[in-house]
Amino acid sequence: MEELEKAEHYSRLLDIYGGLLGPAMYRRATDHYYSDYSFFEIAQREHTSRSAVYLSIKAAEKQLDKYEKKLGISARLGKVSGLLDKIESCADPSRRVALVKEIRRTIEHGI
Repeated sequence: MEELEKAEHYSRLLDIYGGLLGPAMYRRATDHYYSDYSFFEIAQREHTSRSAVYLSIKAAEKQLDKYEKKLGISARLGKVSGLLDKIESCADPSRRVALVKEIRRTIEHGI
């Protein structure tokens, strides 16, 4: 995964699961992914080592990936968004109904 994709991926997971992280992990991950601060810049601001920030952010990524693997909310939101795009461009009423049913199944799956 390239850096931009990685930043978008973890920004989305932070939006969904960020509240489940500890305060230091959340603060450092949001500084890094939302504000684009380097590990060094975060370390300077927090008067800690670059390696402590690096380890904290890597632990946050691991937790966020674990939550997504278990709950799959980000994947479901992506699927629903794609289906809504199809509904917007669909002229056939019966196809729209089928897409709405698919959205309902996607939302209700696993809940």
